[in-house]
Amino acid sequence: MKKAGGAPPGLRENGAADDRYRRLIDQSRVGLFQTDTEGRLRWANAAAAAIVGYDSPEAFMADIDDIRSIYVHPERRDDFQEAVERDGFVSGFEYEINRKDGSRRWLSVSASTMRAPDGTIEGYEGTVIDVTPRKLLESAIMAISSHLDPVEAVERFAEVLGRAVPFHQLTLAIIEGDHYRRLVSIGRGDIWLPTNEPVPLEDNSMEKVVRDARPVVVQDTAAGEWGFDERLSEIGVGSYAILPLVDDHGVFATFNLGVRERNFFTDDIVALLTNHAGAVAHAVKNILLYEQQAALVERLTELDRVKSEFFASISHDLRNPVSVVLGIAEILRERWAELPDERRLEMINALSSSAEVLQRMTERDLHVALLESGELAYDIAEFDLCTLVRETVRSFAQAVPDRTIHLDADDHLPHVRGDVQRHVQVLQNLLSNAVKFSERGSRIQVSVSDAGDELLVSVSDEGCGMDAEQMARLFGRLSKGSGPQPGTGLGLYISKSMVEAQGGRIWAESEQGVWSRFFYTAPVAAR
Repeated sequence: MKKAGGAPPGLRENGAADDRYRRLIDQSRVGLFQTDTEGRLRWANAAAAAIVGYDSPEAFMADIDDIRSIYVHPERRDDFQEAVERDGFVSGFEYEINRKDGSRRWLSVSASTMRAPDGTIEGYEGTVIDVTPRKLLESAIMAISSHLDPVEAVERFAEVLGRAVPFHQLTLAIIEGDHYRRLVSIGRGDIWLPTNEPVPLEDNSMEKVVRDARPVVVQDTAAGEWGFDERLSEIGVGSYAILPLVDDHGVFATFNLGVRERNFFTDDIVALLTNHAGAVAHAVKNILLYEQQAALVERLTELDRVKSEFFASISHDLRNPVSVVLGIAEILRERWAELPDERRLEMINALSSSAEVLQRMTERDLHVALLESGELAYDIAEFDLCTLVRETVRSFAQAVPDRTIHLDADDHLPHVRGDVQRHVQVLQNLLSNAVKFSERGSRIQVSVSDAGDELLVSVSDEGCGMDAEQMARLFGRLSKGSGPQPGTGLGLYISKSMVEAQGGRIWAESEQGVWSRFFYTAPVAAR
């Protein structure tokens, strides 16, 4: 018959001494047990029952017929028996168990054999302690240190942590100024949170963690204590804990752990999680440094590729006008005397035109360099944008007589604030683009209209239009067109940079094979 709690079976009643012994056993924080050789529990104290997740020794012994059933790996029970029967005792034997609530614990047992009067082994008795914190700490450090990829590292860490805490959502969040970013988010079932989007710290429990460098525990998200709690409650998180990762400069990241149950986090669980967070902080720091270095390498590789394409495009653009200049110069040098005056003048004009093209290209590339370095200057003043557009269109129309350029602008529109010369450059770029990608004899429409706090300028053409892929990369640094005269795309890149630097916006609409329309805005001066 099983005997639960109190003194072990066979203890002789002995008055006051026995009472003291019984109290000592009952109050002990070390688990005490006796089992027979078949794994049946003969006796256990309250501490042993609590380790396995039971409220009392009686409940523990009533529920467990064979101690082997709680082993995660039952063959470890065979290893235990072999060791204790061979040597008569065993010390510090470790194994993993499944607790009543489904969580796992690592135990360390020290035991010796119990023998019958004839010397045969009839069972084992000893002590058992929970060494889960130490084992998990070792495993967690090893898991998160084994990978520099943040997703793989956190997934390994989650596997280890899940043995002790049955969480449903685990996030590694990075602190970035007044925001945080979820670098990795592991969810089970329908609990999922997006990664890599900035989330404000304000009105968020994360703000308190960063400020105090201490864990924050919310036992009931439905109470709505913090701004984000309602969202967590909606996706099934009943309670959560946020654990800070700290370096010499403060909190640099957090582990956020959510569970479905409300009021889940006891002081012991929070202490266990806090120890884990502190132990792996250095490893997480290394992961973040690796991520930053990988991003930098990727960025440098991309910059190197863009630089190569940029210089290849410039070389391609310069090749034609340079060839013209060199060719004309060679002809004039070798055949000056025999060429008639009209032919000389014609070739000199062609030389001058090519030189102007080279000058414009040089200025364009200089603008790109100044934009990239942030050194392009702007002379901001109040001016009449309608008048400027009208004069620019008139001058441009004279240079392209094979296009019809129509202007629609109200003379009574308010003035804007900006750089006059930069606005001229933007409009010339858009007009040149319209000419470049449309056929001779087609119509170009320019308009200026009032859009509230800004004026809206549009340039439309009846050209080849663009597809979705071209639209997506339209204002990029090397967005080449696909019309009859493809170019580097630097004009639109420069235009976008100039418009936005003056507080405006720029965008485009198009129907492939039919038309394109470019828009940009300029902030209105005080009315």
